[in-house]
Amino acid sequence: MWDQYLRDIDNALWIGYGVCFLIWMIKDRTVNSFLISFGIVVCFNGIMYLSVPYLYSITDSVDINRFIWYFTFALIDVIAVVLLLKVHKILNIKLDKNGLAIATLFILLMFFQFFRYVDRQILGTDLLGDVYKFGIPTINIATLLFLAYTVSTHGNSRRISSV
Repeated sequence: MWDQYLRDIDNALWIGYGVCFLIWMIKDRTVNSFLISFGIVVCFNGIMYLSVPYLYSITDSVDINRFIWYFTFALIDVIAVVLLLKVHKILNIKLDKNGLAIATLFILLMFFQFFRYVDRQILGTDLLGDVYKFGIPTINIATLLFLAYTVSTHGNSRRISSV
């Protein structure tokens, strides 16, 4: 039941990210730090969303599946941050506070994955079970709200800095 609830949240988040991104593209057609950061969020959350069904059943070993699960998501988070910074550098666009917030959120998600793996598999304590179960969706919902707020308050009088 909880897995289905999380999957429903993922569906709603994915739709929310897509709608906000389309609205942003219609409102602001410039390549700036927010567009790059937002694009990274949409792409990498899509990758995570699509990979969930496959990560559940890669092997018959619960231990190996858990390792693959936590470290795949942690790796995706790291790649997202590296790509975020690399694209800014390649396009010679200064990382703004919004991009820094997105990078920080990905790093936070990466630490959640790592600490949850250690807690569950190495220590065997399950102390972080509820923190993980509620923390990941909360961070993703907060990210969507942050992006939606930025998109909704963006207008002609307020430009997101691009350099």
